[in-house]
Amino acid sequence: MTHVSDPAADHWDLDKRIPIAIVAAIVVQTASIMFWVGSIDTRVAMLEGSQAANQDVRERVIRMEEQLKHIAFGVDQLTLERNSK
Repeated sequence: MTHVSDPAADHWDLDKRIPIAIVAAIVVQTASIMFWVGSIDTRVAMLEGSQAANQDVRERVIRMEEQLKHIAFGVDQLTLERNSK
């Protein structure tokens, strides 16, 4: 027994009727994704702004740390001098 395939059955077709619920769901999902991307862009812009504002503070903290190192070194030297006398 040989199997003869029907050429029309070998391919598939799309139905031209699309339910409105699917169209609405795709529109809502697309709008949600756009809103989400917009909110992330806003958050990134705020973080970049705060980082730029904190750059001055970072530099001041680094300078203060260096000054504290020198002060601690000076105190250690004075302590050694007083203990050696």
